[in-house]
Amino acid sequence: MLDGGAGSGKSFVIVFALVMRALMAPNSVHGCFRETAVSLKNSLFNDTFKSVLRCIEGGELLKGKNPYVQFKSQDMEIHFGNGSRILFAGLDDDERRERLLGMRFDSVFLNEISSIKSYSSVSLLLSRLRAPVLGGNGKPIRLKMLLDCNPPTRSHWSYKMFFKKVQPQSNKPFRNPDDYVNLSMNTQDNLAVLGTEYMDTMTDGMTEREARRMVSGEWLSDDENALFKIDDIESSRINLPEGVTDRAIAMQEWRSKMKRMVVGVDPAMTNTVRSDEHGIVVAGIGEDDELYVFADLSRKGSPQLCADIVERAFHDFKADCVVYETNQGGDWVEQILKGSGITGLPLKGVRAFVGKQLRAEPISALYERHKVHHLGYFKEMEDQLESLTLDYNRTKQGSPDRLDALVFALTELALSHQTKPRKMIQTVNAAF
Repeated sequence: MLDGGAGSGKSFVIVFALVMRALMAPNSVHGCFRETAVSLKNSLFNDTFKSVLRCIEGGELLKGKNPYVQFKSQDMEIHFGNGSRILFAGLDDDERRERLLGMRFDSVFLNEISSIKSYSSVSLLLSRLRAPVLGGNGKPIRLKMLLDCNPPTRSHWSYKMFFKKVQPQSNKPFRNPDDYVNLSMNTQDNLAVLGTEYMDTMTDGMTEREARRMVSGEWLSDDENALFKIDDIESSRINLPEGVTDRAIAMQEWRSKMKRMVVGVDPAMTNTVRSDEHGIVVAGIGEDDELYVFADLSRKGSPQLCADIVERAFHDFKADCVVYETNQGGDWVEQILKGSGITGLPLKGVRAFVGKQLRAEPISALYERHKVHHLGYFKEMEDQLESLTLDYNRTKQGSPDRLDALVFALTELALSHQTKPRKMIQTVNAAF
């Protein structure tokens, strides 16, 4: 992985490496991926690759009636005279991505990984590396995954891979940690190419935090204004024991240690493509008076689907009650459950009289005191936790439905736990 500031030459170096690998290994296949197909085509396919090829042998490979290297714009492919190919796909282009993921590659390049939030895409692409082909020296070229980024925060999966040397989903150390190597590049070191005016233009209007990331290439901690810190979540996380592959069995074992379980629900008001998700989170309070997060079952869908998931979660986890928000017509949770013939579930509606940040503050205090434990990883929910700041803008950043459902569930459990400090109980009560 090459990480560092904007304009430091990360993509150029990796593209040069890909071109040389394609030239040295006839009939080799290499894949380039980015979050969106449009940005991939504009930045890499139409710009960086052509710039690199113009630097090799004075651009001779691109000249003539039958150039040695041909750009197939419609197919988003680069073909070499020795049979090698470089293929491109945006992770948002479902059809093309699935077609390419059915292939095998000698190299995989993930460009601008700071915008790739889910590690699952990376894991899948790693599985697409094939048995290596022979290079010009008769020896097989080494399989490689190449990545670049302007450093995101330290909570990103790439920081875990290349600095902590752990598998981002399980947090387990890699068997071969030396296979994960990073090189940091600084924009200042490339001023001979960029020019000082570029630096002045780029930094004009940047905050100090933005400049530290985009110019100095620093890996920053989470937003200082964030209510929930990744380190607090990580340090209290409980992973499945070695050898345990069945999450359901592991959850049942933990369920037996709980004094009380609840299902928290933050219902969406509509069911369209642009609708919010139904936040559905299962949590419990243990015999040790600690709080445990068992499941994040949130998803988009109809009210009926939400009700079905809530009922199934209630029975699967042997919950004691369902806590849901009644603001903005949320009473339909009870109406849908009863209308579907689902009866007998203890329901508790809560009406929030203050903003999300104030409701979440007492719960974030419990995280800070390491009183809340996630049983495994809940990527989407944890992303929402880490993004909630004091100046959170719902219009721009979307509704944190998973976070809201979590807060409802943990607040209900905290209120039922009478040994908590009175000040904490008063704070939680005030938020509702």
